[in-house]
Amino acid sequence: MVLKVVFIAELYILLFIFYQDLKYRAVNWIAFLAITLSGFFLSFHAVGLKNTLFNVLLNNGILLMQLLLVYLFYYVKSGMHTKIINKKLGLGDVLMLAALSFSFSPVNYIVFVFLSLVASLLITMVKRNKQTIPLAGYLGLFYFIFLMINHFFLDFNPYLIQPDL
Repeated sequence: MVLKVVFIAELYILLFIFYQDLKYRAVNWIAFLAITLSGFFLSFHAVGLKNTLFNVLLNNGILLMQLLLVYLFYYVKSGMHTKIINKKLGLGDVLMLAALSFSFSPVNYIVFVFLSLVASLLITMVKRNKQTIPLAGYLGLFYFIFLMINHFFLDFNPYLIQPDL
């Protein structure tokens, strides 16, 4: 019963993040905290504390590497130190990526982030939007879609480090 309540709350929070980021280009930080806590709770229930902490540490290491690569790209491009948070990439986007690190094994995290970035780019290109990309909102929407498809059709455990084949 508690798992179902946390799962449903997570779905509503993801839609809230999508709505806020699209409408205001800002998301209340409590929503990121709620996604982090629900992701931790669901992961802990699925794979235990040791595997959850392992996944979170690796996923956040992956996120830090991504941020470092973005920083290096802009450093090489401009030849000087460039602030990337809130200039090239929103703080909410980084917080959302960090919050989602609690919801996947490292391989699944990489696949989810990659596919979400590609889909976000395609949506932006189709809309011909020259403004900022509401990446946190899109990540929330894509994770919502993944959870719904998984819940009703796949029954895939995204927290597993090595899925049973």
